[in-house]
Amino acid sequence: MKRARLLSVAFPKGGYKSVEENRRQMVEHMRRTANYKPDFVCFTEVARELGVPGTDPAWDGEPVPGETTLEIGQVAKEIGTHVIVGMQERVGNETYNAAVLVGRDGDVIGRYHKVQPTIGEMERGTLPGQTAMTFDTDLGKVGMLICFDLKFPEVSMSLARNGARVAFFPSMFNGGSRHQSIARDHGMFLVVSQATESVVVDQCGRKLAWQGYDEPLVERGELDPFAFADVNLDSKTYHL
Repeated sequence: MKRARLLSVAFPKGGYKSVEENRRQMVEHMRRTANYKPDFVCFTEVARELGVPGTDPAWDGEPVPGETTLEIGQVAKEIGTHVIVGMQERVGNETYNAAVLVGRDGDVIGRYHKVQPTIGEMERGTLPGQTAMTFDTDLGKVGMLICFDLKFPEVSMSLARNGARVAFFPSMFNGGSRHQSIARDHGMFLVVSQATESVVVDQCGRKLAWQGYDEPLVERGELDPFAFADVNLDSKTYHL
């Protein structure tokens, strides 16, 4: 029986106003996940840039590997977990909205570039990615999709066809019942990282865990902003 401990971080929608503080907070959130002994930790879309003015050069992104993935990777190695980092990636003279998969050893396994950026993103210079691929981990194949991708079934279909057992969904919008339908229709776990409600959904479309800043105790700092589930990847059943 192959089990995976899935954890999603509800990062505040307004972020922490600078790349440096966002990065510091991601590291701090990572350290707080250690008690859950996660196999995967997922941060929200563009967690590196959240709260930074749209005209700031930070939105041009940074290379991968780079300062953000190196700092997050160091903590991932300490904890022994994979991490999905939402950030703008700079590739040469081009910018992409990326979900970067960091391994338990702290090294980058790969990254996914958002296939369906919004008009606002493209006007700012963010280019669309080409395909939704999967990545091999010690717990099987996983993949990522980002925010507006959820409205285009081709993205999740591609992940399923390429063998993803778990799909990670960093996002800036909630997505509603689409979470359940995508997980159910494609037979994979979906891990949503979003500010108001981060969610873990099983392959039957059932919500296993949810948490976020819609919960006043999270807003006040009295509860961890984490959605967490311990799942059986080999079965249609699950255990909380």
